Amino acid sequence: MTSAVTWRAAVYADRPLLAGFCCTRTPPLVRKTKRKERIDPRPWERVVQSFARQLQVPVKPPAHCILGLDDQGVVAFVHFSMHDAPEFIHLDAIAVRADHRGRGGLLADRAFDEFFNLALGFLPEHGTTSIDAWIHERNEPSRSLAKRRGFAQGFDTMTNPRVPGLHHQWVLDITVG
Repeated sequence: MTSAVTWRAAVYADRPLLAGFCCTRTPPLVRKTKRKERIDPRPWERVVQSFARQLQVPVKPPAHCILGLDDQGVVAFVHFSMHDAPEFIHLDAIAVRADHRGRGGLLADRAFDEFFNLALGFLPEHGTTSIDAWIHERNEPSRSLAKRRGFAQGFDTMTNPRVPGLHHQWVLDITVG
């Protein structure tokens, strides 16, 4: 049984906790290349894990970083940026510690709720705001989270040289007032 999760903005003292954050496992050997490399079936997880481990918190606006903490350290990580004061919010990453994965997205949903409630506090009393996220075409857990939270897959795509395949833009429009 795990302890309760508390949520808060990341602070300087969290750097060692983030440096040890693990949201993926050692990839299984999918196939060997000529150089005997492991081919990671979920490279986007390793990219987000590396991002979290190297992040210098506290982050400066327009960026924000929220951590979910339990008695073993960081259990979830959210990073987002506010742009165009704040008519546009980019959700950079939501990650859940590897030992809490595979539970139907409960912790990811909670992390999204924490992000969303914080982001709502920055919105004007009236108007429209868009939240976007770039999700790899094979990242089914993130695609499912986006669908559960009302995002729609947009038409824009991009590639990332560190993660083979396409990333699709997912968008959620919010009207306030």
